[in-house]
Formats: sequence, C-alpha cells, structure tokens
Amino acid sequence: MRRARLRATVCAATIGLAAPIFGEAQTPSRNGNESDFRDWQPNRGEVSKEERAAGVAQTPAQRKSEDRELQQLYDTLLRQEPVQPPK
Repeated sequence: MRRARLRATVCAATIGLAAPIFGEAQTPSRNGNESDFRDWQPNRGEVSKEERAAGVAQTPAQRKSEDRELQQLYDTLLRQEPVQPPK
C-alpha cells in the first residue's frame, strides 16, 4: 500500500513537472523586438497612417505641441545628474 502511494505521488509529480515542458514546444510568437520575425514596434509614419485611416489623426498644431513637449522632456532628462545604482 505504501509503495503504491509512493509510486502514484512520484508519477503525479513527474507529470506535473513535465507538462510545462511539453506545452512550450512551439516557437514563441514574439522574441524581443520581433513578432513573427518582423519588427513589431511601429514608427511614426505607420502610426500617422493608421490614425488617418481611423479618423483620429492629430492636427498639425497638436503634432507641433506634442513635438515641443517631447523635446522639453528630452532636454530635461539630458540635464539630470546620473543616478548611481544602490549598493
């Protein structure tokens, strides 16, 4: 009885540990900056094109305002002192 219970426990543990291994046999669909072996991060031109097609594109004034704000954030970040990692 004891031996049968031990076998059942070992068998269940083995199956439980092996299940994730067999479940991940497929190649991941996204690896780093790629999805299906293509660059998945859109550039500004692609985003603008999709926004225009959806009817939600920015006006030139909105785009200019956003560019100005991003440039200010970038300049602020460049002026900051580097942060030392904790020891």
